[in-house]
Amino acid sequence: MLQLPIARHIGNMMIELEPYLWGALEDIALREQLDIDGLCASVLDRLEERQRRYGDVTDTSAALVSALRVLPASYYRHAAMMDGNPSSAIVEPDFTTADPLSEVLHILSGVASGKSA
Repeated sequence: MLQLPIARHIGNMMIELEPYLWGALEDIALREQLDIDGLCASVLDRLEERQRRYGDVTDTSAALVSALRVLPASYYRHAAMMDGNPSSAIVEPDFTTADPLSEVLHILSGVASGKSA
């Protein structure tokens, strides 16, 4: 069954994602003791910071959608790595130095803008 995207206001943008992605983001927010708006604002802040730093003119809403789509997989991969399951990693980043959300936001800020973090 096809699920239509659900739109939410993030900052001054309207972002559409499938319900299962919003659900995964809500799970992450709950685990991080944030609400969904706070989680999305954190991602948006990192993207805007990266755009300012590098003079990136990438469409912020497109970059935010990309980052929010990647966040659940990256977050849960990070959590699995912290549980001692390095066998699923192609490249083994150092997941021991930060909490999952901070590390993933750092990674995503590079992924969404196309620059290495």
